[in-house]
Amino acid sequence: MLPREVIGAKSNDINGHAVFLSKLWSFLDDLESKRDIIFQCETDLNRLNADINRSDDAKRLLVAEKEKLDKLNLEIQKIKTQETTFRSLLSKAQSEVDLFNSSNADFLKAIENEQKIIDRNNLFIGAYKSFKQKLVSYKEKLPLQLVSELNDLIKEFYNFINQDDQKFELFHTVKLPIKSNETIQVSFQDNPTKFLNALQVLSEGHIKCLGLSILLAKSINSESTFLIFDDIVNAIDDDHRGRIRDLILTNERFQKKQLIITSHSEEFIKDFENSFTKEKYERSVNKIALLNRISKKIQKAESTAHYLQVAQDCYTKSNKRDCLSNCRRALENISERLWKKLTGFEKGRFNIEVKLVLRGPNRKPDLLMEIPIHVDHLFRSC
Repeated sequence: MLPREVIGAKSNDINGHAVFLSKLWSFLDDLESKRDIIFQCETDLNRLNADINRSDDAKRLLVAEKEKLDKLNLEIQKIKTQETTFRSLLSKAQSEVDLFNSSNADFLKAIENEQKIIDRNNLFIGAYKSFKQKLVSYKEKLPLQLVSELNDLIKEFYNFINQDDQKFELFHTVKLPIKSNETIQVSFQDNPTKFLNALQVLSEGHIKCLGLSILLAKSINSESTFLIFDDIVNAIDDDHRGRIRDLILTNERFQKKQLIITSHSEEFIKDFENSFTKEKYERSVNKIALLNRISKKIQKAESTAHYLQVAQDCYTKSNKRDCLSNCRRALENISERLWKKLTGFEKGRFNIEVKLVLRGPNRKPDLLMEIPIHVDHLFRSC
């Protein structure tokens, strides 16, 4: 505010504005007196402006919210419209379903019954799949289980049949195949760790001996009560035939089995029959010879090649010559088997010493010899 003196000096210089200055001065005095009121008004005005600004912000927020609500309201209206449409369609569809159900009640009942059958069949299917899986598992494990029980028996029977062979021809281990593409693997006693394909290293006769050993082992393992041998010695030499005969007659595993044996070899049958004592032959052996057919009827002729049995029949008929002849054959047969047993003492079967006299080179031992009493059981066992 200008001082009074300055204002007064200027007022004297400007005469034309004296009145204006006077009024101005009055206004200023009045304004000065209302300074606090003006300041209060200014403060209130600032506060009011701030409130107005806040109100404007709130208004803008409300406007934005209103716009959102308007958009949502539009969406709600659309949804309500769609709901009305869908309810109408649903009602129409339900009516069609009710009409379909009423029109096809019999078919629906049949479908329900069929579903029960399907559910029951599903139980059967599940049980079948489970049972099949068990069978497959059993099938996969069965060969290994059977083979583990047969290998030792096969080796024992094969080595018995071929006991007169060399060490390098006797089995140390036999491994039967457990899968379709595998082969029979064998190792020999001279080289136990080297396994070979049995069908590639064995001769035809030894392969047949191996096959027979496998069948015998399976018979023992299955605990069958009888065995049928159909011409088992075909294409097998005499020594092996004798060992096969000894195996099935002397091995305790076959003592309680019924044996049915067929053969075209008269010598094998003759030797087989004479492997029994006369009493045991009469009690245990039946022989049937099939003759050439001369009529439509099958003719059966019962005969025997047992020397003592034939000798008994000849003696009954007072045919002493043939009786003595068959007794001599029986003695020769017993002596043959006796010598085989006696010569086995080197293998530890009998701990005896035998002194005998040979009448000439390449001749059989003299039967008139002294034998210790403690081995006379050999004669009884022949």
